[in-house]
Formats: sequence, structure tokens, C-alpha cells
Amino acid sequence: LKTISVVNSPDNQFRIFTWFLRKSNGTYEYYGRIQLKKKRGFKIYNLIDNSKNIRSPEIKELDNKNWFGGIIYDVIHIKSSKKNIYTVLLWDGNDHYSTKKIIDIMQFYPDKISFGKSIFKDYGSEKKRIILEYDGKTSISMNYQKDGQKIVFNHLVPSSNELEGLYEFYIPDGTFDAFKFTKGNWTLEE
Repeated sequence: LKTISVVNSPDNQFRIFTWFLRKSNGTYEYYGRIQLKKKRGFKIYNLIDNSKNIRSPEIKELDNKNWFGGIIYDVIHIKSSKKNIYTVLLWDGNDHYSTKKIIDIMQFYPDKISFGKSIFKDYGSEKKRIILEYDGKTSISMNYQKDGQKIVFNHLVPSSNELEGLYEFYIPDGTFDAFKFTKGNWTLEE
């Protein structure tokens, strides 16, 4: 492996290792492991990428055995409830034509890790994760700003009006949007 991403949770309760295999057809397959601290030692969870078989991934609740894969590059932990909820930011190289950035919600249970939760206000009530797909020849930023408790990302538009809905032709327009964490939800700020 040339590159492996290692990210520690802000509360030092777990570590995530993710890496990828680029296939000859230009697509990617992702692999991951999560090392969770226990009272005695660690518990290991394997992340099994099933992205290519998940229809409508933005509205599905998934788990570590059926994961929408990517390279996890940031973990956000905001204490807001009795249950620890983490937000993870991912990069997905997708294919020759487009790239994706993903905001996903992660929770630990005794026998599994759950991905996806309906806490994205003003972005469709059924959305359990946010997937931004854009032209593979461009790049966008998606980063967490701790001071304002915001995930800030480039606003994407089609490169021409007739390409609306064809996300492999979406590019940044120079403005930014954000999800701000308020009252237990990520609320869209355009």
C-alpha cells in the first residue's frame, strides 16, 4: 500500500484506517478498519465496501458490513445527546468521470457500526448522508470549521444549463455552502 489514511477520533475513543485499490477500469474499491477502545484492549470492526451495489445511498442506513466506502479524512464529534454520534468526511475517487465528497453519520452499537442518520435539516428529510458528486478533472474542498461548528464546502453547479442533473459535469462556482450543527442537526446554510 502506498497510502493509508489513519484518523483518530477527537475524543480518542477509536482510530479509523482506510485505504483503496484502484481498478483497471478507473473505479475504486475501499477497505477500512476501526479500532475501538474497550475497558480491556480493543475491538476491531472491518469496513466492507459495497458502494457499487447500494441503490439510492443517500437514503439508506448502512453498517460496517455494508459500507458506502471512501477514504475517511476527518471525524467530527459534537456532544449533543446521550448517544455518541460522529460525523465522518470521506473522499471517493469514483471513476474516470467524477469524484465524490461524502458527509456520513456514524454510531457504535455492541455488535456493529451504523452509518447514516436523518439529521440533515433543509436538505431533504429522508437524507441519511450527503454525497456531492462533481467533475473528476476539478477539485472541491469540504472541511470542518471547529469554531463555528460548520462543515464548509464548495457550491456546485453544472458547467452549462443543459447538463443539469449530470453530476460528472458539476464544478465549483466560487461560492460556498455549509452545514452548521444546531440543536442536534446539521442545518444547511447556502
